[in-house]
Amino acid sequence: VAGNRLGYPQIPENPGAARIKRGFGILTSKVDGKTRTRAIPPQALAQTQAQIAECQRLRQLVAELIAVSEQVCDAKVQAVRHDAAAAGKKPGRRSSRTRTPPNSTAS
Repeated sequence: VAGNRLGYPQIPENPGAARIKRGFGILTSKVDGKTRTRAIPPQALAQTQAQIAECQRLRQLVAELIAVSEQVCDAKVQAVRHDAAAAGKKPGRRSSRTRTPPNSTAS
């Protein structure tokens, strides 16, 4: 671990992780393209680290949910294509022109 000018050890950046410096935790995050730094008091450090771990776990679960959802959508598209091929039809296309309602009157 290398030290910086003030003699504090340099800690590799870990997005969303709280660092400990002079007894306080340092929490950095990006907000609107700018880095925002917050000092976390020692008594709240354990709770903050648990919340960060829970947030990271939630992000991982959401990423997995998106991946599974994409697989389900792909499977449905393949099933429709397979059913259309089995019936000997091409999948239908929607008309791009707009329909006017019957008996429409212009003012």
